[in-house]
Amino acid sequence: MMPLAIFLLCASGARAEPAVAVSTTAASRLSAAPNPCGVETGKKYCRARLVWKAETSSTTAQLALVMNGGPDRSIACGLEGARDIGWVVPGNSYVFTLYGAAACDPASRGAALASVTVTGRPKGKAAAPTPTPTPHPALAKPRPKPSPKKKRG
Repeated sequence: MMPLAIFLLCASGARAEPAVAVSTTAASRLSAAPNPCGVETGKKYCRARLVWKAETSSTTAQLALVMNGGPDRSIACGLEGARDIGWVVPGNSYVFTLYGAAACDPASRGAALASVTVTGRPKGKAAAPTPTPTPHPALAKPRPKPSPKKKRG
């Protein structure tokens, strides 16, 4: 933690002694591994492990899930924790969001603290490669300079 001091300015513009000391904390964390997870041959699902730690002034934190843009639902509550999810289906998108909260009731959620999207893929199948930028053909090769025209005389 890094302390942050708030100073008051005197009428003369000189800095006074610290009026209030406030502690700042590291950012909240939410991760999933492996991501994407791999579905074994003959299986429909794969497994990932979520791990979180909420750095918040709230009483607790809630972990919520939105699947494929559907309704939001709480799946865990606590300032830190871990949870195995063994129901990841390739082709679906699972967005997990960590919220600061006053209680474990979804109505008490505060600000979003961290988020991660989990996906699945058939095991052994490589993740989609990142496309390599290809220059436009007209820009790929330098154009030769035109030769100077000879004057006819």
